Amino acid sequence: KDNNTENDNSKAELIISIKTGATIIISIIVGIILIFTVFTILIIRKRRNNSTKEKIENAISFWLQSYETKWFVRWTIIDKTISKAIGTIEMFHRTSDDDFNDMGVLRLDLKSDCEKSEVIQEILCLFIPSAFDLFDCVEIISKVPIYAVERIDAVQRLGFNAKEY
Repeated sequence: KDNNTENDNSKAELIISIKTGATIIISIIVGIILIFTVFTILIIRKRRNNSTKEKIENAISFWLQSYETKWFVRWTIIDKTISKAIGTIEMFHRTSDDDFNDMGVLRLDLKSDCEKSEVIQEILCLFIPSAFDLFDCVEIISKVPIYAVERIDAVQRLGFNAKEY
């Protein structure tokens, strides 16, 4: 019996050692998985940041290429009284086989609080006289939504005529 008890005790110690060892191994595996997960999350976040940065760099490259190849030009509109951007103005020469051939297409994006007839007129008065030569166009067109009453007033005062297309 003593011999069997010793063997049983040895087996019990061996089982405890195996269980303890297994617990340690499982703990190590869980720790590795957690570390891997944390690093994966950090890498994904870094990639997202890089992809955002890359997207911005690509957009800037596209704008520069568009300017150099004369696809379109986009300017930032700065309010000098507050030294802040209040919008953008963009234009391109449209070559086509329709009624819009040789026209300059104008896009104006402004902060909501700048969507006032006087502000729009001031900006367009600075831009339009040079636009015909800069973009080699015979006419300038722009899309103005019917709800943009301040913009409609401004462009009508500058000689734009409403047309349905």
